[in-house]
Amino acid sequence: MSAPEAISANDSTDARRNVVLVVDDDPYMRMFLSRGLEQWFGEVKAAAGLSEAKTLLSSGENFTVVISDYHLTDGRGSDLYQWMRARKLSTPFLLISGDIFSKLHEAEFRFLKKPFALKELLDALSDVIQSGRNVRR
Repeated sequence: MSAPEAISANDSTDARRNVVLVVDDDPYMRMFLSRGLEQWFGEVKAAAGLSEAKTLLSSGENFTVVISDYHLTDGRGSDLYQWMRARKLSTPFLLISGDIFSKLHEAEFRFLKKPFALKELLDALSDVIQSGRNVRR
């Protein structure tokens, strides 16, 4: 099963609607991710930084997955991950960045290096969602 089929299958077997949270301070990347993922998830919410993402995550919305850039104007994507775990939010998490940090490759969340094709992103999201937890590859 391809990544888009796996994500669509997840959507059809789950009574909840799928909502993705995209966190990136680059407006073009937020637009690229939002538009690219809408057809597979139905709804994408976007945040320009850490504080906006925390507000959305605190709203009670059940997100299917969180995708965050590492470098944000008001912090780091890894800070968001730690904040989520401290609040017992088990939402799958994918960190994206144009930089490669050896420390990130040892982290408990999945990392995807920019630039990437939409299919690579869908494959990574499928892995994270299908496993029901954060997976490193």
